[in-house]
Amino acid sequence: MHFWYILPDEVKSTTLLNRYLEILSPCEKENIFRMRGEQLRKGALLARALVRTTLARCKFYYSGVVVLLSFSSSFCILSFV
Repeated sequence: MHFWYILPDEVKSTTLLNRYLEILSPCEKENIFRMRGEQLRKGALLARALVRTTLARCKFYYSGVVVLLSFSSSFCILSFV
């Protein structure tokens, strides 16, 4: 089991935050920008970026079959290898 977390107050780079915005879908960006409060928007952005970047690197083994996850702008594609 793996556990990933992020502390929003420790992320201070606006360049990094802007790069995280680039990987989100238009719908995700809209939801984040609709939130009230800078800290709430930042936390939501970091949470989405953490999920996307973490799952993009994962391989899951299901009944002896490798399941690869690929992300498009708004959906997940499962490939059985």
